[in-house]
Amino acid sequence: MDGEFSTGFRVYGVGIHLLVVVGIFASALAALGVFIALKKGDWTFLGVVVAVAAVVFLLLQVPRLEVGPAGFKYRNLTGSWEVAFANIGRAYFEVVRAKNAPQGAAAFWVERRDGGRVKVNLRTFPVEAAAVLFTALESPGIQIEVPDAWATRRMAEQVRAAQAKLRR
Repeated sequence: MDGEFSTGFRVYGVGIHLLVVVGIFASALAALGVFIALKKGDWTFLGVVVAVAAVVFLLLQVPRLEVGPAGFKYRNLTGSWEVAFANIGRAYFEVVRAKNAPQGAAAFWVERRDGGRVKVNLRTFPVEAAAVLFTALESPGIQIEVPDAWATRRMAEQVRAAQAKLRR
């Protein structure tokens, strides 16, 4: 149902790229499990790998982004948020830096007028989802702030390219 209208909302689940990466990793571990099972006659490792892979794929069904004419709903593993566009005071990127990623990573935030903030992990979803969200945010005049940092500029450029593609 990704990208289809459901009661006026465009609904997006986890992007295929994430599913492929998890699938490749799970397949490699399963192959190792089969090798161990055939060599040692112990199927425990393979059983654990298959069980963990099944749980991970089930958990990947939880994240959801729904964009509608009046607002959006965002769900991840830690909670669910519903935000009306009329209640948004600010939408912006922030650079999150880590020891292993000195250039930083782009984090997208929506700040409600009451001061509450919602972090939307855009990379979880197909870039089309971010493009649809940005278009919906900008429609009522909400400006998306992009700091002058490589990570945020790159992310914003990718979303803008997807927006242009959707307009064609």
